[in-house]
Amino acid sequence: MGETRNELTGDVLGAAVQARDVNAIYLGGKPVEVRVPRMLPGDVASFLNRFAELEVLGKRQGPIRVAVTGAPGIGKTTLAVHWGHLIKEQFPDGQLFYRLNGSGDSGPAAPADVLLFFLRQFDVENIPDTEDERAALFRSVTAELKLLIVLDDAVSAQQVKNLMPGSDNSAVVVTSRNRLDGLKLRGFSPLVVERFSDEVAREFVSLVAEDLADEPEHLRALTRLCDGLPLALHVAAVRLSTGDYASVAEYVSVLSDSRQLFKELSIEEDRLVEAVFEVSYRELAPQPARAYRLLGGHFGSDFTLPLARAVLELSDVDTRRALSALGKSNLLGVADGRYSFHGLIKQHASAVAERESERLGALRRGVSWYLRRALALGKVIHPERPMLAKELWESTEPAHESREDALAELAAERLNFRAAIRTASRLQEHRVVCELTDALAQWHYQSGFLEDRAEAHDRAATAAEALGDSGVAGHAYKLAGIAAEAVGDFPLALQRFEDAFRLVSKSIDRQSVLEWTGIVLAQAEDFVAALAKFREAWDIDVPEELRARAEALLRMHIGRTLGADADLAELRKSLDYFVAHGERGNAARVLVLIAEPDGVERAVADFEAEGMPCQQAQALELLARLRPESAERSLERAADIYRRLGLVNDLERVLR
Repeated sequence: MGETRNELTGDVLGAAVQARDVNAIYLGGKPVEVRVPRMLPGDVASFLNRFAELEVLGKRQGPIRVAVTGAPGIGKTTLAVHWGHLIKEQFPDGQLFYRLNGSGDSGPAAPADVLLFFLRQFDVENIPDTEDERAALFRSVTAELKLLIVLDDAVSAQQVKNLMPGSDNSAVVVTSRNRLDGLKLRGFSPLVVERFSDEVAREFVSLVAEDLADEPEHLRALTRLCDGLPLALHVAAVRLSTGDYASVAEYVSVLSDSRQLFKELSIEEDRLVEAVFEVSYRELAPQPARAYRLLGGHFGSDFTLPLARAVLELSDVDTRRALSALGKSNLLGVADGRYSFHGLIKQHASAVAERESERLGALRRGVSWYLRRALALGKVIHPERPMLAKELWESTEPAHESREDALAELAAERLNFRAAIRTASRLQEHRVVCELTDALAQWHYQSGFLEDRAEAHDRAATAAEALGDSGVAGHAYKLAGIAAEAVGDFPLALQRFEDAFRLVSKSIDRQSVLEWTGIVLAQAEDFVAALAKFREAWDIDVPEELRARAEALLRMHIGRTLGADADLAELRKSLDYFVAHGERGNAARVLVLIAEPDGVERAVADFEAEGMPCQQAQALELLARLRPESAERSLERAADIYRRLGLVNDLERVLR
């Protein structure tokens, strides 16, 4: 041990004490107590699920820096506060909470004011005036502390950057309806809060409004109308629990009217759900706000960049910027190149669009884009020129190089094409209704979505009548008859063909209508009348360049009608024509009629390649009879197709 020294040097004012060892010093009467802030809001008693998000938060290693983002009303603050209560004991020096007011009417909180508030929690005196000086002091004060800091409703990464503590042992959780990509540069991990699943949403509503279990179907409908959004679900549950409605069914009926939706998702005239979307909309810059209105009012369920560019009439770069801004505000989602607004956000955007003077023009531009796209896709899957929109077809480039890619896009856009036809009909764009239906006719014929097809052609027939164009009307009635045949409505089909025959004048069109009349009569098992129609069609003098194909088709139909009595030599003539001219689908139909196992197996593959699922399933049923040893597998494949297409009767037949 070193030498002990006991010396006093320098000037001393007042009394001095010299002692060998000093173990503690007490200044004043009592020890000074350091205040420990406990500022987390109370936890939510009905907190539910969020297991995935909590698991992600629980796995964080090293400094905890998390940016919790998501759509308005999704429950970001609730999740952050709940997690804070779960881990607060790990932070003995306290918890700080501040609402940064990023979406408040009074504007975002100034970081300097937040720092002033935080520093006062630690009884800091002589706080400087500038933001940077306060930030430096805050880092100094917290350098040795272990704190949990929750910064709620941030507007930007810039607002947050000076609010960081001086210790990596402290956790910082930021919530925002914006993505705050800039925080990634500061070590923050993003956590996107998703909507509740239907099951969790129903459980959530039942927690708040009890005794709803006796209306499970209507409860499911309610959760879908609320789009899995916790705020909307909570409001709906409160409305039900207060007895405003006699039943869930009554409330669902009211909410189903889009004009009443936000009014009824309110409490005491406070439109809580609408308000959170309105705030996000008001914060948008002019171009993204316009995109929100016009694309939110878009008739389809989702859309692509080219559609958005056409509707907004912007360059590719400006369109991407507008969509990116909506994405960063968590108002717009994107997956596999397709953009979409979630249900309630789309409802709000549509309501805002109603006040937009550009709305009708945007709808027309959208419909026009879908017409051009249908023609471009049609050039790939069926390169023959359509009956209508011929000039537009001539100037349109094929959409894809491969048939598979074209069929994939048609499938992805199916609901949007249907919505485009409905919108054109509502706007009384009669010629566009006819042209778009005609452009999609071949795909409708092959795809197996029979109700879409029937609806489209009925609308086209009505539009054609309104046009007063007998040629267009006759063509539309023929397509409507084909669609009616596909769904088994033979009387309607025959009536449509009768209307078409009355209106068409070209010999090839008259022959085609007679051909289809025969097909329907055969389906109705009036074989004698069917054969008579086919012979009547055969006798019509059509242009020489069309004659060979017309005869190949009629031979095929006659062979199908004759069944076991069909002339195989005549059927093989049709097969040779279709093979030689690359008509794979029609060739496959003839192979099914010839009914040789190898040929039917080839037909199954050809129908699949041509995107003709109904015909593929029917061929598989035939193959099961021709090859009993592999019948089970063939019928399983047929059942899968019918199940996918929603053809219940066919599915039940196969499963029997």
